[in-house]
Order: sequence, then C-alpha cells, then structure tokens
Amino acid sequence: MFGTLMQQATQLKAAQLRDKRPEYESAPDYLRVSVSHKGKVVAARGADPEEALSSSMEWKQAGNAAFADDRLMDATVEYSNALSVWQWFEADSNEGMKMVKRWCSVPPGSAAEVSRVVTSLFLNLAMCSLKLHRWEDTIFMANLALSHDPKNVKALYRRSMARIGKDTTADLEFAVEDLKKAGELAPDDPQIRSALAMHSKVYRRQLKSDKQTYGGMFTRGDLYDEQPASHAKSQVAARMADKARELGLDVSDPKVLKVLERLEKELETVDGTEKTEMSGWRRLLIRVSDRSRWINMVSVGYLVIFMLTMMQVWRVLALPLATTDISEL
Repeated sequence: MFGTLMQQATQLKAAQLRDKRPEYESAPDYLRVSVSHKGKVVAARGADPEEALSSSMEWKQAGNAAFADDRLMDATVEYSNALSVWQWFEADSNEGMKMVKRWCSVPPGSAAEVSRVVTSLFLNLAMCSLKLHRWEDTIFMANLALSHDPKNVKALYRRSMARIGKDTTADLEFAVEDLKKAGELAPDDPQIRSALAMHSKVYRRQLKSDKQTYGGMFTRGDLYDEQPASHAKSQVAARMADKARELGLDVSDPKVLKVLERLEKELETVDGTEKTEMSGWRRLLIRVSDRSRWINMVSVGYLVIFMLTMMQVWRVLALPLATTDISEL
C-alpha cells in the first residue's frame, strides 16, 4: 500500500545512505566521543586483558549506580568509558574514522568474559537510550548486540520498543517481527507475550487504516475498467517501482525489492481476505458515487431537479392569458 511504501521507502533510503557514509557518522554521540578519550581509558586499551577488564568493570559498576539513581546521562558516560576500552573510533590514513574492536582479538582465556562484558555494555547503552527516547541510538546499540549475539532477547525487545517509539507503520511492523523472534526465544516471558499481543493488534488496525486511506491511489481511473487481473497487478507493481525511483531508492537493491514484493502482496490481501474481481454493478455504483467525475449520482440528481422545475415553469407560461374587458367590470 502506498502509505506503507512511503514510510518504508524513507527508512530504506536512510539505510542506503548510512551504507555509503562512514560508520562514524551514523554512530551515537557516546560512541563517537571515543575518538577523543584520553588518560585512564587509553591506558586501559593498551593493558593486558585482565587489567583492561578490571578497569572496564569499574566504569560499568559506576554506570549501574548512576542508572539505579535515574541519572541516565551520567550512566551513559560511564558505560561509554567502559565500552571504549574494547571498542573505539580512531582516525585512519584516509582522514576518515575507523572502528577498532579490540574485544575480537583477545586471547582465548579471556575471550568469553570480555564478550559477555561487551555485550552487556551494548545492552546497557541501548537501555539508557531507550529511556531517553533516543530511538535511533537504541536501535544502533541493539544492532551491535545482535551482530554479536543474534539470539539476544533483551536486544530484540529493546529494539522493538525503540521502533514502536518512532511511531510509523513500517517501524511498527519491524517491531512486531522483533517481538515474535523474542517470543520464540523466550516463550514464558510475560512482558514479551503482552507486548506482542498488544502491538500486533495495533499493527493490524493500522494496516487496515492505511489500506482504507491509501488503497484507492492504486485503483483509480483505468484500473476500474475491465482488464485482466495480471495486467492490473503489473500496473500496481510498476507504479510502486516508479515511486521508489522517485524517492532515490535503488530498485536493484534486494532489500528494496523485498519490500516492494511484500507491499504488492498486501495490496491483494488485507487481514487474510483475498481481493476478488469487482462485479459490473459494483463498478457502476462506484463510478456514479465518485464526485470527482463529471457525471455522478449527485450531478445527475441536480440535473433531474432542474429539468422538472423547468417543465413546471413551461407549463405555467403556456397557459392562455385572461381576456377580460375592463368595461365589463
């Protein structure tokens, strides 16, 4: 549907732009600041894994204390310092910024503990961002956690809440998908079950509303005429592709094609009800009810009233004139 296409196209466009610009530009502020960290943080980066873990845990515990006191900005700073020991930005030879991930190359003896700490820091920063209503930052950090641990339930849940916070049909759809995955991984979690039930219902209602609002944009004019279903379907697909190009999307991108294919199917099916070919009398009724057309039910009604009125006037004018002689009075 057109409304969903517009919303998802905007998100896809943003994703394509992020792919073409440095990772540094799309990172949250508390990750970009790692390029300017000095003192103890930089010293911990060069220390052995055990000493680096000790320093990182000190900042993490300070962040936990600040979070418990609802000092979210302070907690974000402490978590940022803790993460900067293991992952940071630095300038490269091409005057750009590159991400250094020390945690990927620690010795096997420390790898498991370092991985656990880094993942927890991703999640903690995502939680701070979520509470601060910084939706994109929450999604960014949840994505980092999921790239490290694809089955992380907390990351899926927090990303879904951020997408819901963005308040678009497209993000709501992605949020429901995240909640479904989280529900499969944690079927006994009451919070996830409740959120999935509530937001699935909201999404279905929003999808139906969008269909009623925007669906007619694909079924005006020639699409009312008799034509094979396959031809009408190809016209809809072509209009979607044209709109994607207008928005600057790469229609050869598999992500874009996938969204277009899904939206094309949604145009055929809403809430599980298949669209069927419209009968002749229903098409006629729609035609005569469409006030945008010159000939419609309202204009015909006015024309009939006008003609009846003119007939009455004509009858009155056609009556013979009185011939009474004044002298007879």
